This record gives sequence, structure tokens and C-alpha cells, in this order.
Amino acid sequence: MLPAQLTRPAVTWPGPQWLALFYDLAFAAGIIALSGSYGYDYSGLGALWFAITYGILASVWLLTGGATGGFTTDQRTITTGIVVLVAVQMTGVLMLALASGDSIAASSGVFDVCLALLLATVLGLAGLARGSSHSVPFRALIGVAVAMVTLGLAWVLPEPFDLLVWILALAILGLAAASVALDARVDLRRLAHRLGELTIIIIGEILVKVTLTLGEESLWSVRIWALVPLLVFLVAVWWAYFTGPIHVVGVAGSRRVVWITAHWGLHVALLGLAVGLGKLLVGAETLAKPAATTALLTAPVLLMVASLAVLDWITDGPRHLSLAIAAVVVAVVTVTAAITEVPPGVTAYALAAITLAAVAVPLARRRVRPLESR
Repeated sequence: MLPAQLTRPAVTWPGPQWLALFYDLAFAAGIIALSGSYGYDYSGLGALWFAITYGILASVWLLTGGATGGFTTDQRTITTGIVVLVAVQMTGVLMLALASGDSIAASSGVFDVCLALLLATVLGLAGLARGSSHSVPFRALIGVAVAMVTLGLAWVLPEPFDLLVWILALAILGLAAASVALDARVDLRRLAHRLGELTIIIIGEILVKVTLTLGEESLWSVRIWALVPLLVFLVAVWWAYFTGPIHVVGVAGSRRVVWITAHWGLHVALLGLAVGLGKLLVGAETLAKPAATTALLTAPVLLMVASLAVLDWITDGPRHLSLAIAAVVVAVVTVTAAITEVPPGVTAYALAAITLAAVAVPLARRRVRPLESR
């Protein structure tokens, strides 16, 4: 009885699967902050910064998932050290997302400190995961360490070399995350499940963002007709993703990297679209400008449909052709809306109809074929 007492942990924590969901809460909150900052600055540079920031968070999410993946597979007991590192990283995620919304001059230091903190927690979690059946490959940890050093080096170099080295640090971080995706030891089923959980959170963020937008306005300012495209987009994306790309089998190597990268594109598109749909629902005057319609409606839908097409193609789904055609049609709508004064409501209805048709028609054709062959 004495050995059992000696090996029993002093504190009992929830299982690894609940730790993963707990960790995602920070991303849900950080995503709200990210989409909020994009709503204030949806210029070309604002969109680029928004995509880069989410890419940083997604890379850290993937590296952390690689470090803790063996906890779920092995049903490993969660220790206090693991919980502390995860909680610290959650704080870093929130602070980095908030710092990304401020001006570079005001928050660049906070942003970089938060990023360094996130990378340090990845290294710490990887150290605690030693001995697990699945962990981050060593080359990824080297990449994380080099990214931290490069990030620090950017602070001691003069302009414009500091910016170039800072960009290099982000590129190294991306390569480290890619090495996790390329690792043959990755539990693909668990990775698909985790990406599915993150995707449903992102879809839910559309409703959260719309609700927050409505909270800033009067209930009587709601355009009831705008609920139709909102619901169509939600249902279409949920339907397309969870009957297609979520069912992934045997995707390895560079195809797995493309599969994960397409998730990044899908998530960025949905978060940008959430801002646009919120403004559409309250009849914001900013959407009357073609540039705003492009940044908040047509461009996000184009990226969303294109990302779904890539995901469906990688997983050999039935919709990749119809989604690719829809992406071309949406591109035409994007150009048309940018050079004309088409009302944003008309544009939203057209985009919703195109998306729903691309998702539903292939399944309808598959059901009709057996009848035709009789």
C-alpha cells in the first residue's frame, strides 16, 4: 500500500481531454478580441496583420497540441506543472490578442513579450511530455528555441533590420509548426478531432460577434432580412465541414500541411465574415462603401469557399469541384461589388445562395444517380 500512496498525485486534476477543451477557452476569448480589432481596421494592412496574428496563435496551438497529444493517447495523469504552464499560455494568448489591436508603437513590446512567453511554455510542456507516445519532434523544439532567440535579436538591431529579423522569427515559428504536421507519429484522428473542435468554436464566434454588435446598438436597429444570409452561412459551413474534411484518413506529408493551412484560411475567413455580418445586421453605413463590402463580405466568403474546396479536395470529398466553381463565381461577385454600388444586402444574399448551392448540390446529385440507373 505504501508504494501506491507514494505514486499518488497530491492534487487530482481533470483528464487530458478536459484540459484540451479548457485550453481552447483562451482561444475563444482571444478570437473575439482579434475580430474586434479587425472591425476597426479592415484595410489591406489591417487584414494582413489580422491574418498574421491568427497564424501565430494557430502555430502555437498546433505546437502545444503536439506537445500534449500523448497525454490523451496515453491517458496520462495531469500534473500541477502541466496545468500551470497551460494556464500561463492561456494568459499569453489573451494578452497577445489584445495587444494586436493596439498601435505598433504602443504595444509592440507587449506583443513580443507575450509571443516569447507562448514559445517558452511550448518548450516547457514538451519537456514535461517526455516519455509520452506522441510528442513534438525535436526539430520543432529547435525551431521554437531559434525563433525565441531571433525574436530577441530583433530588439537590438537598427531599422530596417529589426523588422526583417522579426519576420524571420515568425517564419521560423511557422516552419516549426509545419514540422509537427509532417511528423509521422502524429495521431491524425486526434488532430482532426481537435481541429474540428476549434472550427466549431470559430463558427460559434460568428454568433458571439453578432450578439456583441447588437449589444452596442438598439434592438430596433436589427435588420430582420439580414438574418437569412447569416443563418445560411452558418448552416452551409457547418454542413460542408462536418460531413467532409472532418473525416480525414491517411493524409500525410505535404498534403497534411496543406490540410492544416486550409484550416487557417477557413478560420480567418469566418472571423472576418463575422465582423461583416454583424455590421450588416445593424445596417452599418460603412458597408455602403465598396471597399468595406470587399473587406468584410466578399473577400472573406471567397477565402472561406476556397479553403473549403481545398479541404474537401485533400480529403477526397464530393464537393471540391462545386466549391472550386463557387469560388470562381464569388471572385466575380467580389470584383463586381468592388467596382459598382451594389447594395450590401443584395451581395450578401447572392454570396449565401452560391455557398449553399455549392454545398448542397453535390449531395443531391449523389442521391439522384441510383434512381437514374434503375
